[in-house]
Amino acid sequence: PSYNSSGFHSNLNRNKLGITANIHHPGGREVVERLIAVSDVVIENYSAGAFSRMGFGYERLRELRPDIIYV
Repeated sequence: PSYNSSGFHSNLNRNKLGITANIHHPGGREVVERLIAVSDVVIENYSAGAFSRMGFGYERLRELRPDIIYV
């Protein structure tokens, strides 16, 4: 049995969507940039400055979507 198939997980995480992408691969990076361009909010959970060092700082996110909310 998988953690993701339990009733507890399903009840707490209904209607949530998520992806896993390798942003160090050009194809993965392109997918993430396209997703950011159509998103309202970007929430990341890296240590301080890590997402920026990967090329996704607030300035870059604003280039992809000017009204983005970055958490």
